Amino acid sequence: MANHTNSARDNAVAARGDLSRFVVHLTRDDTKSYSNGQSARDNLKAIVHECTVGAFSPHCLHMKQIPKEHHDAFAVCCFTETPLSELHLLTRRIPGRSIELSDYGIVFSRQFLISKGAQPALYLNLYDNNERLRDAARSVHEIVAENGFRRSGLAQLLPFLNTMNERHDFAWEREWRIAGDLNFDPRDIVAVILPETGERKLTHKYLERGIPVISPAWSTERIVAEFSEQARTVRRIWRKRVPKTERKRAR
Repeated sequence: MANHTNSARDNAVAARGDLSRFVVHLTRDDTKSYSNGQSARDNLKAIVHECTVGAFSPHCLHMKQIPKEHHDAFAVCCFTETPLSELHLLTRRIPGRSIELSDYGIVFSRQFLISKGAQPALYLNLYDNNERLRDAARSVHEIVAENGFRRSGLAQLLPFLNTMNERHDFAWEREWRIAGDLNFDPRDIVAVILPETGERKLTHKYLERGIPVISPAWSTERIVAEFSEQARTVRRIWRKRVPKTERKRAR
């Protein structure tokens, strides 16, 4: 597992409340999008079980111009660096957004995602008929198309390009992307996200594995309080399962 300890660049923002040290992948019900789609709950369970956040389709500016046979090469998995205490603003219904995110998800450290090659989505400013950057992006796409959509050179920019304008602006989602799947070790999981109520069994299941659980509805203070209580729960589970002689040896 990679070393995700703080570096000098992290220390510069360590005390800032408007920045998060974590990134989150929120799952959704994709049964209407894919023949083998699942509920948001089952998608989270599959991610944790398989230790993979899958990239299934492109979400970039030129996704409609990329031939379907090349979609896999430009598919991304998506994350947000929205602070954990503000996640409820993403999981509520938002007019104009076609994708509805759920109260299920998984949390990683920002530094871990960076080590895996994650990149903030690049939102080109097209407000007030500013077309210069769109023209530049179109030129990049044309060069990539001329080269057969090979994932090299300029093609590596395409998965991260989006725009913001008067009709379509989701830059506030503070999105990060990885081109391709994200494979991880269970120890890389900071926490899983579950609804505040109705998931006692699943919560207990993850706590048994030593994985903390949070809810988008919780404030920062609530998250800290719940983590403390969950740590006590994990210790109780561990004491019941591990013989006293082994606990002494572990000390």
